[in-house]
Amino acid sequence: MRWSKKEVIYQVFVDRFSPADSSKAKKPIYAGGTLKGITQHLNYFLDLGVSALWLTPIYQGVAYHGYHITDFMKIDPHFGTLEDLKELIKTFHQYDIKVMLDFVPNHISSGHPFFQEALHKKTKAFRQWFLFSGQEEYQTFFHFKELPKLNLDNPATKEYIIDAALYWLSLGIDGFRLDHAIGPSIQFWKSFRKEIKKHHPHCILIGEVWAEHLPLKDLRTTRTKHQLFRWLAKANNDTFVKDYQEVLDGCLDFTFNRLLREHILDKKDKEWFARRVVKHYSSFNKSFLLPVFLDNHDMDRFYYSCTHKEEYKQAVKLLFSQQQPVVIYYGDESGMSQEKSMHEFSEHGDLQARQPMNWENMDSELIDYFKELIEKKVKKKSSS
Repeated sequence: MRWSKKEVIYQVFVDRFSPADSSKAKKPIYAGGTLKGITQHLNYFLDLGVSALWLTPIYQGVAYHGYHITDFMKIDPHFGTLEDLKELIKTFHQYDIKVMLDFVPNHISSGHPFFQEALHKKTKAFRQWFLFSGQEEYQTFFHFKELPKLNLDNPATKEYIIDAALYWLSLGIDGFRLDHAIGPSIQFWKSFRKEIKKHHPHCILIGEVWAEHLPLKDLRTTRTKHQLFRWLAKANNDTFVKDYQEVLDGCLDFTFNRLLREHILDKKDKEWFARRVVKHYSSFNKSFLLPVFLDNHDMDRFYYSCTHKEEYKQAVKLLFSQQQPVVIYYGDESGMSQEKSMHEFSEHGDLQARQPMNWENMDSELIDYFKELIEKKVKKKSSS
Protein backbone atom coordinates (compact mmCIF):
# COMPACT_ATOMS: atom_id res chain seq x y z
CA MET A 1 0.00 0.00 0.00
CA ARG A 2 1.28 3.44 -0.94
CA TRP A 3 1.70 6.29 1.53
CA SER A 4 0.80 9.95 1.06
CA LYS A 5 0.62 13.28 2.87
CA LYS A 6 -3.05 12.56 3.58
CA GLU A 7 -2.37 9.77 6.08
CA VAL A 8 -3.82 9.86 9.57
CA ILE A 9 -1.57 7.67 11.70
CA TYR A 10 -2.68 6.49 15.14
CA GLN A 11 0.18 5.89 17.58
CA VAL A 12 -0.66 2.96 19.85
CA PHE A 13 1.37 2.53 23.03
CA VAL A 14 1.04 -1.25 23.04
CA ASP A 15 1.37 -1.87 26.79
CA ARG A 16 -1.07 0.90 27.70
CA PHE A 17 -3.84 0.56 25.11
CA SER A 18 -5.91 -2.56 25.83
CA PRO A 19 -6.34 -4.29 28.17
CA ALA A 20 -4.19 -2.29 30.59
CA ASP A 21 -4.26 -2.21 34.38
CA SER A 22 -4.31 1.40 35.62
CA SER A 23 -2.94 0.39 39.03
CA LYS A 24 0.19 -1.08 37.42
CA ALA A 25 0.60 1.87 35.04
CA LYS A 26 1.53 4.16 37.94
CA LYS A 27 4.90 2.39 37.93
CA PRO A 28 7.38 1.72 35.10
CA ILE A 29 6.23 -1.89 34.73
CA TYR A 30 4.16 -3.87 32.28
CA ALA A 31 0.49 -2.94 32.60
CA GLY A 32 -0.99 -5.65 30.40
CA GLY A 33 -1.70 -4.12 26.98
CA THR A 34 -1.44 -6.63 24.11
CA LEU A 35 -1.49 -6.97 20.34
CA LYS A 36 -4.69 -9.00 20.60
CA GLY A 37 -6.23 -6.17 22.63
CA ILE A 38 -5.47 -3.75 19.78
CA THR A 39 -7.03 -6.05 17.17
CA GLN A 40 -10.15 -6.41 19.31
CA HIS A 41 -10.67 -2.65 18.97
CA LEU A 42 -10.80 -2.77 15.16
CA ASN A 43 -14.25 -1.19 15.13
CA TYR A 44 -12.99 1.76 17.16
CA PHE A 45 -10.32 2.49 14.56
CA LEU A 46 -12.78 2.00 11.69
CA ASP A 47 -15.25 4.39 13.30
CA LEU A 48 -12.49 6.92 13.92
CA GLY A 49 -11.38 6.63 10.30
CA VAL A 50 -7.60 6.49 10.65
CA SER A 51 -5.54 5.14 7.75
CA ALA A 52 -2.56 3.68 9.64
CA LEU A 53 -1.45 2.35 13.02
CA TRP A 54 1.97 2.97 14.53
CA LEU A 55 2.85 0.41 17.19
CA THR A 56 5.46 1.17 19.83
CA PRO A 57 8.26 -1.47 19.92
CA ILE A 58 7.02 -5.02 20.37
CA TYR A 59 10.39 -6.82 20.36
CA GLN A 60 11.47 -8.99 23.28
CA GLY A 61 12.95 -6.78 25.96
CA VAL A 62 13.07 -5.80 29.61
CA ALA A 63 10.88 -2.68 29.71
CA TYR A 64 7.16 -2.04 29.32
CA HIS A 65 7.70 0.66 26.67
CA GLY A 66 9.65 -1.67 24.39
CA TYR A 67 12.79 0.37 23.79
CA HIS A 68 15.16 -1.87 25.86
CA ILE A 69 15.53 -4.75 23.41
CA THR A 70 17.07 -8.16 24.13
CA ASP A 71 16.03 -9.89 20.88
CA PHE A 72 15.12 -8.06 17.63
CA MET A 73 13.66 -11.21 16.08
CA LYS A 74 11.10 -12.12 18.74
CA ILE A 75 7.97 -10.53 20.18
CA ASP A 76 7.92 -9.75 23.86
CA PRO A 77 5.55 -12.35 25.39
CA HIS A 78 3.99 -9.59 27.49
CA PHE A 79 2.54 -8.24 24.23
CA GLY A 80 1.52 -11.56 22.72
CA THR A 81 2.75 -13.94 20.05
CA LEU A 82 3.87 -13.90 16.45
CA GLU A 83 0.45 -15.24 15.49
CA ASP A 84 -1.15 -12.29 17.29
CA LEU A 85 0.89 -9.89 15.19
CA LYS A 86 0.07 -11.71 11.96
CA GLU A 87 -3.62 -11.61 12.84
CA LEU A 88 -3.40 -7.88 13.61
CA ILE A 89 -1.74 -7.14 10.28
CA LYS A 90 -4.20 -9.32 8.33
CA THR A 91 -7.21 -7.81 10.09
CA PHE A 92 -6.25 -4.17 9.57
CA HIS A 93 -5.06 -4.75 6.01
CA GLN A 94 -8.51 -6.08 5.15
CA TYR A 95 -9.76 -2.54 5.77
CA ASP A 96 -6.81 -0.80 4.04
CA ILE A 97 -5.30 0.32 7.35
CA LYS A 98 -1.51 0.24 7.22
CA VAL A 99 0.64 -0.95 10.12
CA MET A 100 3.92 0.71 11.13
CA LEU A 101 6.40 -0.58 13.69
CA ASP A 102 8.68 1.47 15.89
CA PHE A 103 12.20 0.28 14.98
CA VAL A 104 15.17 0.88 17.31
CA PRO A 105 18.49 0.46 15.46
CA ASN A 106 20.79 2.65 17.58
CA HIS A 107 21.03 0.69 20.83
CA ILE A 108 20.00 -2.42 22.74
CA SER A 109 19.48 -3.42 26.36
CA SER A 110 22.65 -4.18 28.31
CA GLY A 111 20.92 -7.50 29.03
CA HIS A 112 21.07 -8.49 25.36
CA PRO A 113 23.13 -11.71 25.06
CA PHE A 114 25.38 -10.15 22.38
CA PHE A 115 26.37 -7.36 24.73
CA GLN A 116 26.81 -9.70 27.68
CA GLU A 117 29.10 -11.82 25.52
CA ALA A 118 31.12 -8.75 24.54
CA LEU A 119 31.29 -7.38 28.09
CA HIS A 120 32.18 -10.48 30.06
CA LYS A 121 33.76 -12.95 27.67
CA LYS A 122 35.54 -10.27 25.63
CA THR A 123 34.74 -12.23 22.46
CA LYS A 124 36.43 -10.33 19.68
CA ALA A 125 33.53 -10.63 17.24
CA PHE A 126 30.93 -9.18 19.59
CA ARG A 127 33.29 -6.56 21.02
CA GLN A 128 33.23 -5.04 17.53
CA TRP A 129 29.44 -4.78 17.67
CA PHE A 130 29.76 -2.02 20.26
CA LEU A 131 31.87 1.09 20.85
CA PHE A 132 34.17 0.22 23.71
CA SER A 133 36.77 2.72 24.90
CA GLY A 134 38.06 0.54 27.75
CA GLN A 135 37.50 -2.83 29.36
CA GLU A 136 34.03 -1.86 30.59
CA GLU A 137 33.61 1.63 29.12
CA TYR A 138 31.35 1.96 26.11
CA GLN A 139 29.19 4.47 24.25
CA THR A 140 25.51 4.54 25.12
CA PHE A 141 22.22 6.06 24.08
CA PHE A 142 22.80 9.50 25.58
CA HIS A 143 23.88 8.89 29.21
CA PHE A 144 21.96 5.67 29.87
CA LYS A 145 24.45 2.91 30.78
CA GLU A 146 21.75 0.25 30.41
CA LEU A 147 21.52 1.08 26.67
CA PRO A 148 24.84 0.36 24.89
CA LYS A 149 25.11 1.91 21.46
CA LEU A 150 25.53 -0.44 18.51
CA ASN A 151 28.49 0.01 16.18
CA LEU A 152 26.55 0.11 12.93
CA ASP A 153 29.71 0.75 10.92
CA ASN A 154 30.68 -2.84 11.71
CA PRO A 155 29.46 -4.92 8.71
CA ALA A 156 28.10 -7.78 10.83
CA THR A 157 26.13 -5.42 13.09
CA LYS A 158 24.72 -3.48 10.16
CA GLU A 159 23.68 -6.70 8.41
CA TYR A 160 21.95 -7.97 11.56
CA ILE A 161 19.90 -4.80 12.04
CA ILE A 162 18.91 -4.62 8.36
CA ASP A 163 17.97 -8.30 8.37
CA ALA A 164 15.79 -7.68 11.44
CA ALA A 165 13.95 -4.89 9.63
CA LEU A 166 13.47 -7.08 6.55
CA TYR A 167 12.08 -9.87 8.71
CA TRP A 168 9.26 -7.72 10.11
CA LEU A 169 8.50 -6.33 6.67
CA SER A 170 8.23 -9.89 5.33
CA LEU A 171 5.32 -10.39 7.76
CA GLY A 172 3.38 -7.55 6.18
CA ILE A 173 4.52 -4.48 8.13
CA ASP A 174 4.17 -1.39 5.94
CA GLY A 175 6.84 0.88 7.37
CA PHE A 176 8.91 2.03 10.30
CA ARG A 177 9.13 4.94 12.68
CA LEU A 178 12.90 5.01 13.22
CA ASP A 179 13.74 5.71 16.84
CA HIS A 180 16.62 8.13 17.59
CA ALA A 181 17.57 8.40 13.91
CA ILE A 182 20.39 10.81 14.81
CA GLY A 183 22.22 7.95 16.54
CA PRO A 184 23.35 5.95 13.48
CA SER A 185 25.41 7.60 10.74
CA ILE A 186 23.99 8.92 7.47
CA GLN A 187 26.06 6.26 5.71
CA PHE A 188 24.24 3.56 7.69
CA TRP A 189 20.89 5.03 6.72
CA LYS A 190 21.90 5.02 3.06
CA SER A 191 22.68 1.30 3.29
CA PHE A 192 19.50 0.67 5.27
CA ARG A 193 17.32 2.49 2.75
CA LYS A 194 18.93 0.76 -0.22
CA GLU A 195 18.27 -2.72 1.15
CA ILE A 196 14.78 -1.98 2.45
CA LYS A 197 13.57 -0.31 -0.74
CA LYS A 198 15.07 -3.04 -2.91
CA HIS A 199 12.79 -5.62 -1.32
CA HIS A 200 9.90 -3.40 -0.16
CA PRO A 201 9.75 -0.29 -2.37
CA HIS A 202 6.54 1.02 -0.77
CA CYS A 203 7.80 0.74 2.80
CA ILE A 204 7.79 4.12 4.53
CA LEU A 205 10.77 5.24 6.62
CA ILE A 206 10.00 8.05 9.07
CA GLY A 207 12.82 9.23 11.32
CA GLU A 208 12.74 10.65 14.83
CA VAL A 209 15.27 13.44 14.41
CA TRP A 210 15.49 15.66 17.44
CA ALA A 211 18.83 17.31 18.22
CA GLU A 212 17.98 20.91 19.09
CA HIS A 213 19.38 22.12 22.45
CA LEU A 214 20.91 18.75 23.34
CA PRO A 215 23.66 18.98 25.97
CA LEU A 216 27.05 18.66 24.30
CA LYS A 217 27.80 15.45 26.22
CA ASP A 218 24.65 13.89 24.71
CA LEU A 219 25.16 15.32 21.25
CA ARG A 220 28.51 13.53 21.09
CA THR A 221 26.73 10.19 21.35
CA THR A 222 24.98 10.89 18.04
CA ARG A 223 26.30 10.75 14.47
CA THR A 224 25.00 14.10 13.27
CA LYS A 225 27.05 16.27 10.93
CA HIS A 226 29.16 19.22 12.05
CA GLN A 227 28.26 18.61 15.67
CA LEU A 228 30.45 21.15 17.44
CA PHE A 229 29.80 23.92 14.92
CA ARG A 230 26.04 23.39 15.06
CA TRP A 231 26.05 23.22 18.83
CA LEU A 232 28.02 26.46 19.12
CA ALA A 233 25.72 28.11 16.55
CA LYS A 234 22.63 26.87 18.45
CA ALA A 235 21.30 25.35 15.25
CA ASN A 236 17.56 24.70 15.13
CA ASN A 237 16.12 21.25 14.56
CA ASP A 238 15.40 21.84 10.88
CA THR A 239 19.15 22.09 10.30
CA PHE A 240 19.52 18.49 11.42
CA VAL A 241 16.37 17.19 9.70
CA LYS A 242 17.55 18.45 6.30
CA ASP A 243 20.41 15.95 6.42
CA TYR A 244 17.89 13.12 6.08
CA GLN A 245 15.99 14.31 3.02
CA GLU A 246 17.86 11.99 0.67
CA VAL A 247 17.94 8.92 2.92
CA LEU A 248 14.53 8.77 4.61
CA ASP A 249 10.98 9.36 3.37
CA GLY A 250 10.32 11.85 6.14
CA CYS A 251 10.87 12.90 9.73
CA LEU A 252 8.48 13.67 12.56
CA ASP A 253 7.94 17.41 12.64
CA PHE A 254 9.19 18.69 15.98
CA THR A 255 9.50 22.23 14.63
CA PHE A 256 5.79 22.44 13.79
CA ASN A 257 4.99 21.02 17.22
CA ARG A 258 7.04 23.75 18.87
CA LEU A 259 5.44 26.49 16.76
CA LEU A 260 1.95 25.17 17.51
CA ARG A 261 2.64 25.13 21.24
CA GLU A 262 4.02 28.66 21.15
CA HIS A 263 1.01 29.89 19.20
CA ILE A 264 -1.72 28.17 21.25
CA LEU A 265 -0.17 27.89 24.69
CA ASP A 266 2.16 30.91 24.73
CA LYS A 267 -0.33 33.09 22.83
CA LYS A 268 1.90 34.05 19.91
CA ASP A 269 -0.38 35.68 17.34
CA LYS A 270 -1.74 34.11 14.14
CA GLU A 271 0.47 36.13 11.81
CA TRP A 272 3.57 35.12 13.74
CA PHE A 273 2.54 31.46 13.53
CA ALA A 274 1.62 31.57 9.84
CA ARG A 275 4.88 33.25 8.80
CA ARG A 276 7.03 30.75 10.65
CA VAL A 277 5.12 27.73 9.39
CA VAL A 278 5.52 28.88 5.78
CA LYS A 279 9.23 29.52 6.30
CA HIS A 280 9.63 26.15 7.97
CA TYR A 281 8.05 24.16 5.14
CA SER A 282 9.89 26.15 2.46
CA SER A 283 13.14 24.63 3.72
CA PHE A 284 12.26 21.11 2.58
CA ASN A 285 11.68 19.19 -0.62
CA LYS A 286 7.96 18.95 -1.34
CA SER A 287 8.14 15.16 -1.49
CA PHE A 288 9.68 14.89 1.98
CA LEU A 289 7.07 13.93 4.60
CA LEU A 290 6.90 15.88 7.84
CA PRO A 291 4.21 14.17 9.96
CA VAL A 292 2.69 16.63 12.44
CA PHE A 293 1.55 15.74 15.95
CA LEU A 294 0.25 17.29 19.16
CA ASP A 295 2.27 15.16 21.55
CA ASN A 296 3.84 11.75 22.06
CA HIS A 297 5.04 9.35 24.75
CA ASP A 298 7.96 11.64 25.68
CA MET A 299 5.98 14.87 26.07
CA ASP A 300 3.25 16.33 28.24
CA ARG A 301 -0.10 15.79 26.58
CA PHE A 302 -1.23 18.88 24.71
CA TYR A 303 -4.68 18.72 26.31
CA TYR A 304 -3.11 18.88 29.78
CA SER A 305 -1.34 22.11 28.84
CA CYS A 306 -4.48 23.81 27.52
CA THR A 307 -6.67 26.03 29.69
CA HIS A 308 -9.93 24.85 28.08
CA LYS A 309 -11.34 22.51 25.43
CA GLU A 310 -11.88 25.18 22.77
CA GLU A 311 -8.21 26.06 22.93
CA TYR A 312 -7.37 22.40 22.37
CA LYS A 313 -9.80 22.12 19.46
CA GLN A 314 -8.16 25.14 17.86
CA ALA A 315 -4.81 23.34 18.03
CA VAL A 316 -6.34 20.17 16.57
CA LYS A 317 -7.85 22.12 13.67
CA LEU A 318 -4.48 23.72 12.87
CA LEU A 319 -2.85 20.30 13.04
CA PHE A 320 -5.21 18.88 10.42
CA SER A 321 -4.95 21.96 8.21
CA GLN A 322 -1.31 21.21 7.35
CA GLN A 323 -0.53 19.46 4.09
CA GLN A 324 1.30 16.69 5.91
CA PRO A 325 0.46 13.32 7.50
CA VAL A 326 -1.14 13.67 10.95
CA VAL A 327 -0.15 11.52 13.92
CA ILE A 328 -2.66 11.03 16.74
CA TYR A 329 -1.16 9.83 20.01
CA TYR A 330 -3.57 7.37 21.62
CA GLY A 331 -6.17 9.22 23.68
CA ASP A 332 -5.62 12.62 22.06
CA GLU A 333 -8.98 12.15 20.37
CA SER A 334 -10.81 11.09 23.54
CA GLY A 335 -9.67 13.82 25.93
CA MET A 336 -6.84 12.06 27.76
CA SER A 337 -4.86 14.33 30.05
CA GLN A 338 -2.56 13.79 33.03
CA GLU A 339 -2.28 14.74 36.70
CA LYS A 340 1.02 16.65 36.61
CA SER A 341 3.69 17.74 34.16
CA MET A 342 6.31 15.08 33.62
CA HIS A 343 8.92 17.77 34.32
CA GLU A 344 7.88 17.86 37.98
CA PHE A 345 9.41 14.42 38.53
CA SER A 346 13.07 13.51 38.98
CA GLU A 347 12.47 10.15 37.29
CA HIS A 348 9.73 8.35 35.37
CA GLY A 349 7.79 11.56 34.79
CA ASP A 350 6.93 10.25 31.33
CA LEU A 351 4.45 7.87 33.00
CA GLN A 352 2.13 10.87 33.21
CA ALA A 353 1.66 10.72 29.44
CA ARG A 354 1.61 6.92 29.29
CA GLN A 355 -1.47 5.99 31.28
CA PRO A 356 -3.99 3.37 30.05
CA MET A 357 -6.47 4.39 27.37
CA ASN A 358 -9.47 6.14 28.94
CA TRP A 359 -12.07 3.66 27.68
CA GLU A 360 -14.43 4.38 30.58
CA ASN A 361 -14.16 8.17 30.44
CA MET A 362 -14.10 9.24 26.80
CA ASP A 363 -15.12 12.69 25.60
CA SER A 364 -17.61 11.86 22.83
CA GLU A 365 -17.82 15.47 21.64
CA LEU A 366 -14.06 15.55 21.13
CA ILE A 367 -14.06 12.19 19.38
CA ASP A 368 -16.71 13.45 16.95
CA TYR A 369 -14.59 16.54 16.30
CA PHE A 370 -11.58 14.38 15.44
CA LYS A 371 -13.71 12.06 13.28
CA GLU A 372 -14.94 14.98 11.20
CA LEU A 373 -11.39 16.25 10.58
CA ILE A 374 -10.06 12.76 9.87
CA GLU A 375 -12.83 12.07 7.37
CA LYS A 376 -12.07 15.24 5.42
CA LYS A 377 -8.36 14.47 5.26
CA VAL A 378 -8.68 10.79 4.34
CA LYS A 379 -11.42 11.51 1.76
CA LYS A 380 -9.09 13.97 0.04
CA LYS A 381 -6.49 11.20 -0.05
CA SER A 382 -8.97 8.73 -1.60
CA SER A 383 -10.07 11.16 -4.28
CA SER A 384 -6.58 12.33 -5.25
